[in-house]
Amino acid sequence: MRIARMRAGGRSGPWIALLALGLAGADTPKDDPFARFDLPDAWEARFWADPASQRLLKLDAKDIAALVPVQAGLRFCRCPACGADEAGEPLSGSLADPDRLSCRRCGATVPVAGAAPTKPKDDEKGKDTDKKDDKPAPEEKVEVLPHVVHIYPYQEIDPDARRYPEERHYLAARRDYLAREFLAKAALYAAIRHKEQPRGAKDPALARLAAVILLRFAQAYPTYATHYDQPGETKVFQRADLPPPYRRGYRTGKWDWLGCLDVPLNLVIAYALVRDDPAIDDAGRAMGVADPRRTIERDLFRASAEFVRNQPDEPGELSLQADRGLLAVGRLLGDATLVAEARARLARLARWGFYHDGRWREPDATAHLRVVSLLDGWIGRLLDDEGGPDPLPVLSLARAAGGPSWLDPRAPDVLPAAWPGPATPPPPRRPILLGGAGLADLSVGRGPDALDLELLGFGDLAGPHSNRLALRLAFGGQPLLADLDDHPPSPSGWERATAGHNTVVVDGLNQRERPGPSQTPAPGGRFLFFAADPDFQVVTLDDPFAYPRSTSRYRQTLAVVAGAKVRYAVGVFEVLGGLQHDQVFLAPPGEPGRRWRLSTQTAPGPETLLPPSIRYVPSSRADDGRWAIQALGEFRDLDHARLLRPARAWLEGPAGPSLRLHLLGDTPLLAVTGFAPKDGQNSLPSLVLRRRSEDGSSLSTTFVTLFEPVGSGLPLHVGRVASSPGTVVLVVESAEGVEHLVVNLNPGTPRAVRLADGRPLTTDALVVRATPSALLIAGGTFAESAGRRIEQSRASGTIRAVLRQSTATARGAFETSALLPDPSSLAGRTLHIQHGDGTLRAWTIDRVTPSPNGRSLVFVREEPGFTLDSKSGDALYYQFPLDRLPGPHHFRISKLTRQP
Repeated sequence: MRIARMRAGGRSGPWIALLALGLAGADTPKDDPFARFDLPDAWEARFWADPASQRLLKLDAKDIAALVPVQAGLRFCRCPACGADEAGEPLSGSLADPDRLSCRRCGATVPVAGAAPTKPKDDEKGKDTDKKDDKPAPEEKVEVLPHVVHIYPYQEIDPDARRYPEERHYLAARRDYLAREFLAKAALYAAIRHKEQPRGAKDPALARLAAVILLRFAQAYPTYATHYDQPGETKVFQRADLPPPYRRGYRTGKWDWLGCLDVPLNLVIAYALVRDDPAIDDAGRAMGVADPRRTIERDLFRASAEFVRNQPDEPGELSLQADRGLLAVGRLLGDATLVAEARARLARLARWGFYHDGRWREPDATAHLRVVSLLDGWIGRLLDDEGGPDPLPVLSLARAAGGPSWLDPRAPDVLPAAWPGPATPPPPRRPILLGGAGLADLSVGRGPDALDLELLGFGDLAGPHSNRLALRLAFGGQPLLADLDDHPPSPSGWERATAGHNTVVVDGLNQRERPGPSQTPAPGGRFLFFAADPDFQVVTLDDPFAYPRSTSRYRQTLAVVAGAKVRYAVGVFEVLGGLQHDQVFLAPPGEPGRRWRLSTQTAPGPETLLPPSIRYVPSSRADDGRWAIQALGEFRDLDHARLLRPARAWLEGPAGPSLRLHLLGDTPLLAVTGFAPKDGQNSLPSLVLRRRSEDGSSLSTTFVTLFEPVGSGLPLHVGRVASSPGTVVLVVESAEGVEHLVVNLNPGTPRAVRLADGRPLTTDALVVRATPSALLIAGGTFAESAGRRIEQSRASGTIRAVLRQSTATARGAFETSALLPDPSSLAGRTLHIQHGDGTLRAWTIDRVTPSPNGRSLVFVREEPGFTLDSKSGDALYYQFPLDRLPGPHHFRISKLTRQP
């Protein structure tokens, strides 16, 4: 099993930090999923090596119970000494010294109440530097239940220093939050170790520790105040029995800071492992509870599940955690009603949360990994042996929709967790188009010779980043063109800007151009073509929504080529409109000494890529939103060269895979090398190619780049051949011979060009690859050169019906308006369906067969995703984004053919 670590700046709950799943031996009861939970040995060893953990085992029941907080805690509190932001949780503490907290950032000792924080001198670290102060701290009193008042002491903050209204230092509540986390973890670890010990040699102190903690939390939970505890916002305490409705987004908490986390999973598992042990009865006698099991099950687990169930169910990643809690309590207590509700919520989430291709609704690979890990590692295991229909049939698609890993293996973003049994292997790298989420992966070769490209089309929801048509490239599994999306966010928020991605910036503006439209949903880019063979792959992505006011075309075509040893890719990025075009290439961070170099002499400068009218503010932070206007000012240490003819750029740096760019597009242009962002965190070597209108007229640019991985064989000799407007002709010479690549910027229109050796070539295809032994066409109907001719039929028409029946290899089918020719050639190709409003989505064809009424059935590997309304003919999507799109529903199939 693999558990995805949340991106820094996000907030992972204890479900990631504390728990893992394991597979016990063959004697594990088949109907008890909790008996199979385990923890990595290293985690257990580290926990029990802590003196505080060992000290717990020496306490009697009364002393253990006294450690359990009787009031709700708060997660977020900034350091009173250095002001470290509360979102980073700077304050830590220990049960061994409950009256003090310490700051991980500045090292200050922070008394919980009654004194000012003190910073230790270098020679006094570890000593008690607190200054005693008997002045009572101010308090907030909350009547959590009738005649039951909880008191929350706090430290005042000077009004001028507050970062939000009524900000206070609730240090005691922060201490209680930490104590609650530690003790719940201790109960789990004690129960796991007790389970692992051989029968007849079990340590009763372990079972006692788990049992007392469970029972004391069951006594305290009903009086915990419901509360609002969000970073950077005013903290609010409310009555413990607050009735619904609760805040949206699970922002009414009780056990934790989010309502979806209210079922304490650590304690659920601990109880499942010790509930039949006599230690539970012993804890009841010591604490005066006649029926301790009933108290734990009713007042803690059923109550917390009910609190979760009453939260507004908003299908999303947080709702998965809520559903997991309901399912865990339902399985623990044998409550069929809770289990059925969890299954129904999960079935609804499968429609609301995933596109028809299996990609999670957020256009974020890290979020997708988190969701799939949670479904596979937790929810799927809790559903094991429970029976009933599969509530998440889309999960098998989701596993395959992760795409290639763009996470640098030297700094993995996915952490291994305990799972000794057979694990689901990661999906192999392969070319794939996710036609719902809007993501294309091209992949040729294997292992150290693998060349992988990812092209982002963006989904239907506005995302946090402006990265439409962004490109990533890896060779041998090592990213060579990347961005900050898989790294901690920069303080300035630069990675949200278009300039922070490998795409083209128009007129210095972010995609969507204005703040208003950038915050509203917009359709994704349109994948006009996608076809992939093992040695030749082509994709075209057009996005009329990226710069709808400035441009009339914003389109990229990528072709990937593989020979016996040669690997390369070609990108043609067309931009029509605007006055300034900046193509950005960013190498991934983390390589000291790496920098872009140019084949022509460079000079220092310019000082900035911003226009004189925009002032760069170095102190701006992400939440200020200034990244939206000053993103080009983040490039630093700049050198430049003016290019009047084709040139090369390459990554210079440590040994290992590198990248050479052959710059073959329109000139003149300004090439600028440097680094970004300016704050220096995760600095990326950058190359910017700038074209600017000199007379104020609308600019038209075709950026042409050949990407040559250094280390993929002997160097390539590359040139661009003069050709008629609307075409790009490249000649590539390698140890395997000379070949040409012809790109038709208006596919479907016949074009005549001459190759480098003078041979004519005529075609209406999108891309033609002409090698000494073969002619290959992507799209179109023909190509002819020097007596060789290759043809393919068009496959297009209208969708008449949709079938949702699943087979072994397909999840449904579309019935076409006519019989499709040459059906055997269509397996594995891409079906594009364009609805009446222009929305274009895609599916992968499994096979094509005749239908009984003389038409064709196109079976697809993904969910069909929509049905047709019998009256209006509209497409009704049952998968995210669950929209209704008008007809007619035209289709076409991307085809790639070769001769001989």
